[in-house]
Amino acid sequence: MRKKLIWIPFIFCIFLLSGCGTTEETKEPSKKMICESKATQGNVKMDLHYEVSYYKENVQKVETKEILTSNSTETLEGYQKTIQNIYKNYDGIDYYNYDIQLEGNTLTSTVSIDYEKVDTNKLLSVDSSTEQLIKNGKVKLEDIKKVYESVGATCTME
Repeated sequence: MRKKLIWIPFIFCIFLLSGCGTTEETKEPSKKMICESKATQGNVKMDLHYEVSYYKENVQKVETKEILTSNSTETLEGYQKTIQNIYKNYDGIDYYNYDIQLEGNTLTSTVSIDYEKVDTNKLLSVDSSTEQLIKNGKVKLEDIKKVYESVGATCTME
């Protein structure tokens, strides 16, 4: 069980970074970057999907969907409890939304962060490690792409 929980900090980092539309300042359409990864850790299959909306070099929104599948209910319940404990620190932060659902042998976690509207200082106060991404209240596309790729995701620009 301990080895399986090693993935949680990596997944959490991605959850945290975890947003599409038109930028209000420019009225020009956003572009998207899609990053995906599939992995198996022990008896847990992970299917990770990240959709990043951006304008020029700045991230506007991030939407993530992580699906963990296992025949072990105990393992999935362990992941669920750990993720819930992490996310409770973000309760009450506007424009940072998450949902965790355990149904049968599947745990699904979704996160949506609107970086154009969220109070990034509040994000930093919850987790100072986000300083590597949030600089002057903004998240740069290249920085978030590096994080996703560092955990094995393949990113494509649309």
